[in-house]
Amino acid sequence: MTPELLQTALTRALSTACGRVVDLPATVTLVRAKDPGRGHWTSNIALQTAAVLGRAPRDLAIDIAALLRAEPGVRSVEVSGPGFLTITPSAPAAQLAAAILSSASDRDAVEPAPAAEPAPASAQSGSAPSEPMPDDAVLDEVRVAHALARRIERVAVATGVARLAAAAPADAGLGEASAAGGAVEAGTDEAETALLTALVDFPRVAGDAVPARIVRHLQGLAEVFHRWVDSHPVIPTIDEDVTGVHAERLLLDRAVGVVLGDGLRLLGATAPERM
Repeated sequence: MTPELLQTALTRALSTACGRVVDLPATVTLVRAKDPGRGHWTSNIALQTAAVLGRAPRDLAIDIAALLRAEPGVRSVEVSGPGFLTITPSAPAAQLAAAILSSASDRDAVEPAPAAEPAPASAQSGSAPSEPMPDDAVLDEVRVAHALARRIERVAVATGVARLAAAAPADAGLGEASAAGGAVEAGTDEAETALLTALVDFPRVAGDAVPARIVRHLQGLAEVFHRWVDSHPVIPTIDEDVTGVHAERLLLDRAVGVVLGDGLRLLGATAPERM
């Protein structure tokens, strides 16, 4: 989220908190946080407007923070001191997911990969081929992960997470990231970084048009997706508010579903919504 978009989000949150349209005073500042570990931007909006609105600055800041957390481009908001806001925009993960979803929406169809060649005679005589072809059990692992991603998306719609998951513009498309050798900015932890890397690397693997390699990549993506889901719940618990973090995770979940579905169709296999 750019500073300009964040200013707009602040104005919207302030107006909602007050129940009427409020213009930001000229003295309201949005500056880089001194401690990046706690957030990227700080704002004194509550301190500058509380007196005019007849509110306690910290109480107003708490209300603004709650509204900002629902913005799709905001990852977290903290309130400190008498009413300062510390804001962290969405991580690169959301930008990458948005790029994948955007590129997927631009494709008319996915062409199937070339059919697998028969196994060499050496493989038929008992020695293992250098590129073993997948059986249905392996493809089912990918199908299960695809169905899980779709199920999470359906639950996200029912729980309100999907309303916050508007894709933010990405700095670079998926193809550009893949052309850079699959290098991505680190995610929030090892599981997210592994997931991002697998997503970014898919176009290169698919471009090789070698079915066995595509399957291995999809199988690896399915495995890291399961690990990521276990430690990064997309759906909030019953006593937890829906936040921008959940919306950001939903974007990644959708991106995984798109890539797994595209990969299965490249192989001429089905990509079921439910299993």
